[in-house]
Amino acid sequence: TDRYLSLKPFVKSFRAKFPSKCSNQPDVEVMLWESQTAFQLLANNNQTLLEAFQSPLVYRVFGMDKVRNHRLSTQSWDRQVLSLTGSTYDRKRLAHSALNQGETNYHRLIKGKSNSNVFQKNYIHVIRKVRVVEWLLDETNTAVWPPPIFLPALLRSLRECTTNQDFELSYPPGNIPSNIKQEIMDMIKPSNLPFLQSLGYHHSFLDSWIPSRITFLKISCKHKRVSKEREAAIISQWEEIMVPLLKASSAFLLSM
Repeated sequence: TDRYLSLKPFVKSFRAKFPSKCSNQPDVEVMLWESQTAFQLLANNNQTLLEAFQSPLVYRVFGMDKVRNHRLSTQSWDRQVLSLTGSTYDRKRLAHSALNQGETNYHRLIKGKSNSNVFQKNYIHVIRKVRVVEWLLDETNTAVWPPPIFLPALLRSLRECTTNQDFELSYPPGNIPSNIKQEIMDMIKPSNLPFLQSLGYHHSFLDSWIPSRITFLKISCKHKRVSKEREAAIISQWEEIMVPLLKASSAFLLSM
């Protein structure tokens, strides 16, 4: 109660990074949100939270059985959240957001770095965003949800096509020239993990392909603003899950 009555704004998010103790393992980054803020983000097409609910890693679950018992459904609350994103998330809006993230990361983490100061894994992060956008815009995926979160799965869903030039990028989403696909597949081989974790030089092929592909995809990502009626309906749907969950989790924490 004190935090709501205080003049100081309370913290709505928390981020921490823990350096790896092993040279061949990546650093661990943790991101937390205040519960109401998290559901507001989910109601607003947030891609980061969507991917968090798809993660195969569950570090610890507090009172999940008690939370589940407060719902009429036998489905766990996290599965309900993921299911609801399928009916409330706008694909083009999500694609637009992912593309902006990919473009920002490319300029900040790759293009803005000197020639020998580029973390090779950053190429993978940016390419994954581009592939998520293409997956969302691919008409053959309209009945499938949610989009894959791992790059190998995103690459496997691609149909290989041929182009007249290496950097001809007007092929539709869901397709990829075989030479570009092979270039990316070579980068994510398990044997290449130490290289991805290291600083290195710019990748001339990908430095040409990534910004050109982003420019092309921007045309397909244009979306219409959600009507106020639709926005209100989406918020109501999320409140049906959020309110019982917060009540149940609060009761559980107070009983500890």
